[in-house]
Amino acid sequence: MSFKEVTSLGSVVKCLDSKRIPLSNKERESKQGHYPYYGAAGIIDYVNEPIFSGLYLLMGEDGSVIKEDGTPVLQLVSGEFWVNNHAHALQGETDLETRFLYYALGNTNIQGFVTGAVQPKLNQANMNKIPVYFPGKSIRKRIVEILGSLDDKIELNRQTNATLEAIAQAIFKEWFVDFNYPGATGEMVESELGLIPTEWSVDNLSGLAAVSSGKGLKRSEFTTEGYPVLGANGQIGFSHHYLLEDEVILTGRVGTLGTLQLINNKAWISDNVLIIKPKNPFYYHYLYFWLKTVDFKNLNRGSTQPLITKTDLLHLSILQPELNILIDYDRMCRGLFNLIENHNNENISLSEIRDQLLPKLMSKAIEL
Repeated sequence: MSFKEVTSLGSVVKCLDSKRIPLSNKERESKQGHYPYYGAAGIIDYVNEPIFSGLYLLMGEDGSVIKEDGTPVLQLVSGEFWVNNHAHALQGETDLETRFLYYALGNTNIQGFVTGAVQPKLNQANMNKIPVYFPGKSIRKRIVEILGSLDDKIELNRQTNATLEAIAQAIFKEWFVDFNYPGATGEMVESELGLIPTEWSVDNLSGLAAVSSGKGLKRSEFTTEGYPVLGANGQIGFSHHYLLEDEVILTGRVGTLGTLQLINNKAWISDNVLIIKPKNPFYYHYLYFWLKTVDFKNLNRGSTQPLITKTDLLHLSILQPELNILIDYDRMCRGLFNLIENHNNENISLSEIRDQLLPKLMSKAIEL
């Protein structure tokens, strides 16, 4: 890499921070929709209208700004979406340039440009000064082709997984909401949940599952590898210890409500999460999709921040179908979710290959 191939970030990006609009929790509650609402490190909600459209590079401005290796927190996002004021909204001259800068910055140490001892901050002036590798156009194009092909496959796997889960959810509705399940007779009986098949019953969640809380983990106990540490919104780090290895469903206990995760591997679960463990393995996928129908906002007991309790969750009324129907549904779901797990494992491998290639391409260790 020659000196001429390095330039300041501000000279090769358009910064569109002026278009950002932060929304409070209350404002987002009144604007619920399907457009992603991005913060510094990811999607934190969905709203009913976008303020950005196209391909953008989001770079953490405060809070989640810098990773342990000194590289910036980045998101390459496309489509229509909303961005709050915790992430810089950047674009290159073209979509190809935007994607190249995503890769180049992912290999750039920004420690000298981040301020704030308690709350890390990357202001716009410092961001513009960051030196970034920016070789000739043909090299930039080739790097994007190589790394982009891996990211495109990763994204295709994610989209396929979303489709597979949507199939399982559609079958759930067909069988357990519309009651068009195999062998249905059409005979119904009145219950506290309305008309249900005569062979089915109503129970509390406590009859089908146990609910417990995760445990806090000190920051000093986080590691760079090992078992995943899971918070309400997904993985937040690694630990050499794990809390469980069962088939469980996770949902946010405090702060974030309504997010759901299916877990069947060793993991540490943080204390802002409730752990729902089915009493019968055939309840696993049924409970997951049933929980997706629950209005968690109605369970909120928090004043300063959202909060749900184990007791309120356990007291929810739930339909208990015949066991043979649950067995059939579980068998079908396991086939679909096995495919999802295969795609997730492939994405892990593809991500590792991409991350190994990135510094080699940027340092010219690989000839282009």
